Amino acid sequence: MLLVTALVSALAATTSAQDTAALQAREYDARALVELADLAPAAVPDAEAAAAAYRDGRWQEVLEAYGRVLTVAPRYHHALRRSCRAKLELGDRVGALALCRQALAAASQPENRVALARTLVHARAPARANKADREESVRLAREALSAAPQDLVNVLGACSAGLDAAEDSLVADCAIRLSRLDPGSLGAEYFGVFGAVIGQRYDEARRHLAAARAAGLPPAAAESLARIIEENEPFTSRWGLPALLNGRSRF
Repeated sequence: MLLVTALVSALAATTSAQDTAALQAREYDARALVELADLAPAAVPDAEAAAAAYRDGRWQEVLEAYGRVLTVAPRYHHALRRSCRAKLELGDRVGALALCRQALAAASQPENRVALARTLVHARAPARANKADREESVRLAREALSAAPQDLVNVLGACSAGLDAAEDSLVADCAIRLSRLDPGSLGAEYFGVFGAVIGQRYDEARRHLAAARAAGLPPAAAESLARIIEENEPFTSRWGLPALLNGRSRF
């Protein structure tokens, strides 16, 4: 297993390769507000304020604004899910998990499965995920991928959960999936590095890394990926020993 931390911040870089995900996110937010307008129209201004705070990472404001929304629309799953993220960012893993589970109970949508999957194995959470958490996270991520295979935002989220859960088979599947769904993008090249390393194709991993750098991967993230390639590549492979011994060994 590759015990690595998902460098999710790298995937937030704003480049042309991320236009599809950004567009899907904007369309999703618009639909969420329409949904709330049908449930509790008076809560829409608070939801808009919460969404703005969410985009800026003002997590306490997110909790306060969505708290007002949930007072009048307690099963509005978008507010529950995003409050889960805010709680997690503020260091409250237990509270975050409770909110994510409420969101999934309110609406069995792929995005709620992804949110719970990522929260269960969140790398910066105060308490590390246990085996049961990792297994549940991987199951939820796979369910989300099956339910919304063309939704780039959900695919990236599910794949990030796979990285944090150190689930090689899921990460390798994500590398293939993203190469078809969004070829040449930062996300596709980023996961392509891991897919190639898992498959022990180290030259291919370096090509994906070079492409990810060109697509806007931050230097610190690129250095971390370079170390992952270096640390996983066998010494003999690195120096071409198999080719040297080809046809000259009885092993």
